[in-house]
This record gives sequence, C-alpha cells and structure tokens, in this order.
Amino acid sequence: MSLPERSATLLMDFIFHIETKLIEKGISQEEATDIAKDTCDMLRKNFGGEQFYFPKGHDLDVMLRHHQICKRFNGKNQNELSKEYNMSETHIYRILKAAHKKEIDERQPQLFE
Repeated sequence: MSLPERSATLLMDFIFHIETKLIEKGISQEEATDIAKDTCDMLRKNFGGEQFYFPKGHDLDVMLRHHQICKRFNGKNQNELSKEYNMSETHIYRILKAAHKKEIDERQPQLFE
C-alpha cells in the first residue's frame, strides 16, 4: 500500500471511530457522519504534514480519573470513592490535597519566587 493510500485509510479510520462513538451516544447516523468528517478535517488541517508520536494516553487517563474523583468528592464520601476507583482512602486524600494545592496556586500569586 502506498503512502497516500495509507494516509487516506488512517483518515477514514478516524472518521469511522468518531462516527461510531457519536452513534453510541445517540446521535443520528447523518449527523454523526457530518461531525466525524468535520472533526477529521479540522485535525488534518491543523496537523496535516506533521510527524508526531500518538501517545497511548496513560497520563491523560490518570488526570481524567483524578479530576473525576475531585468533582465527585462531597466532603464525606472518600470511602465510597476509594472502593469505586480501587484506591486507598489515603490515596484519595492525596489526590484531593494535590488538586486543592493546584487550585490555590493558580488563584494566588507566589510572594517569594
């Protein structure tokens, strides 16, 4: 398979996977196809010609999971969260503490840098 054929196949795979997920979320076939094509067009216009490594995204998974834990924390459900995410309560507290520190650091300038 030539490079142009491989490139076209990769872009078609992107369209197919995006379209499939949108349909799973209840979007109509026609609208899902349009959104998938538009998304693929945006990606190829922004990144076309670039050579880059496509990461597996483990760090992104961790960040999203930590964000979800923080979002769901209500002040007294750390035990429930620890069971749901298969983590110790101590680890849940570490995640919450780090998120709280990051939030404070973003809001308040450092005095002694």
